[in-house]
Amino acid sequence: MTKFEKLFSQLPESIDCVLITSDINRRYFTGMKSSDGTVIAFRDKAYLIIDFRYIEKARATVTAAEVIEQKKLYSQLNELIRKHGAANIAVESQTLTVSRLHTLRAQLKDVEVIDTDVLSNEINALRSVKDEYELDCIKKAQAIAERAFEDILSFIHEGVTERQIALELNRLMFEYGAEDLSFETIALSGENTSMPHGVPSDKPVKNGEFVLMDYGAVYKGYHSDMTRTICVGEPTRRCERCTISCLRRRQPLSTLLTPV
Repeated sequence: MTKFEKLFSQLPESIDCVLITSDINRRYFTGMKSSDGTVIAFRDKAYLIIDFRYIEKARATVTAAEVIEQKKLYSQLNELIRKHGAANIAVESQTLTVSRLHTLRAQLKDVEVIDTDVLSNEINALRSVKDEYELDCIKKAQAIAERAFEDILSFIHEGVTERQIALELNRLMFEYGAEDLSFETIALSGENTSMPHGVPSDKPVKNGEFVLMDYGAVYKGYHSDMTRTICVGEPTRRCERCTISCLRRRQPLSTLLTPV
């Protein structure tokens, strides 16, 4: 059963078709990463309408939907709606802007636009259950982050700055196969480790300080997220007491103390 078939099996039978416009969900259903594009899916067939920048790649990679080059989007949508005899279309309420909703209602005059949470809720429920491919991608994303951690240990030393640590972590993750960062990498040292979402600065690491790193890699759209804390040299008693207090405030983040 395809992802589209699974989705329609969970939606009310009264819904004739769905419109998927968010980047993440468009990629989930088609396997195609792009910054733009529109998926319209009916109970018997799905279509990916995408512009000339992505058309070659889409035709070579997308198998779950028929690929159509975007010319006049709303005319193309109306044509497909008439072809399949749809009376209504459900949209992603959790990601669609009010402006885009108004435009859809003005342009798709022959169908009822369903703006309730029904489509977004069912997509979220579908995506919450991972198949083997998705689990493998998550494991790979985590493996990339862990490999970067192993290599960053030899890079961190007295005098290196927080910003340099963050940049090196990013470089390592991309080198080992990440397509993107899960979020902006955090690397903090000394008293700065008390800030859960601090921004790396030009502060140099001092001997005896703890260094906290919070980062993750993206692999084929799936993210990892890990937090690790190490010490440069031997921690002072004051540093130990301060860091333990900071880590307690950061719970439930997973933290590993590794001396360097």
